[in-house]
Amino acid sequence: MKRRKFELATFAFMKQKILITHPIKVKNFSKQIDGIDIEVLENSEDRYGQTLRRIHEYDGLVCIAISIDTRMLDRAVKLKVISAYGVGYDNIDVSAAKRAGVAVANTPNSTTIPTANMAIALMLSLMRKVAELNHKMKSRTLGEWHRRDSQGTTVENSTLGIIGMGRIGKAMATRARAFGMNIIYHNRNRLSEKDERVYVAEYYTLDDLLTKSDVVSIHTPLNDQSRSLIGERELKLMKPTAFLINTGRGGVVDEDALIHCLENKKIAGAAFDVFENEPNPREEFLSLENMVVTPHCGTATQEARDGMMLEALGNVVAFLKGQEMTSRVA
Repeated sequence: MKRRKFELATFAFMKQKILITHPIKVKNFSKQIDGIDIEVLENSEDRYGQTLRRIHEYDGLVCIAISIDTRMLDRAVKLKVISAYGVGYDNIDVSAAKRAGVAVANTPNSTTIPTANMAIALMLSLMRKVAELNHKMKSRTLGEWHRRDSQGTTVENSTLGIIGMGRIGKAMATRARAFGMNIIYHNRNRLSEKDERVYVAEYYTLDDLLTKSDVVSIHTPLNDQSRSLIGERELKLMKPTAFLINTGRGGVVDEDALIHCLENKKIAGAAFDVFENEPNPREEFLSLENMVVTPHCGTATQEARDGMMLEALGNVVAFLKGQEMTSRVA
């Protein structure tokens, strides 16, 4: 997909423009940065269709909750750079962007700490039955509070297995050690000996990690290698007393296998912030007592979302001005 020279020449004299594909409210937001105009889709309905109709006007794109596919890129005759609004970029066809000569970046700096904190919150809520007991208290169905089935699981001295030891996985390890957890990890590439010492983390194969862990926390991006990484076979390797946390991507876990596993108490429970079909997860997940669910809100604090927007915009502006971006992925 090569751009024709006359198309680029036609737009060379025009002012550079950036499009943000979702209505936003950000502190200190300006509609012009360093002489580059910034426009925002004000209507949240059919954002893909709106973007598709207008994409030929823009040099840069901040991509929020829409797919950037070959059809979109075919029309993006001026487009030079896309920044994902977040650390995940599986909604962007990176191969098609490369063929079109469009750079792709993401925003790891502003997402790392809030996502790791969310993973800790989900783990504690699940292990200490916070969400379950909250529901039973409010619905007057708790019964006697000291019953054994109201008791949670001790966090300290348990083993946390981290799948994906990147920025967020490392932040998760740091926080978990403060709770007295033992850290093991699996990663596509093993960490250096220095990093293993810093994070007091021991490398395991995926099968051995699943077998040994009391808690498994997923922090891997979704790609061809990680899709359905945790399926029926992998879930069977986990202890019946173990917990599964996912703040990575929904497609990393086979949801049919997980539902069967939870319904039959093959593991103790799961807490997920991400699902294959967002924002409408499977009905079974909403009714399972041993499942905690949240609506992909790992970065849902005002400060984090402001930081994500400023980082994403910073990526696009930097690239258009010939400077380095925070994190270029393609």
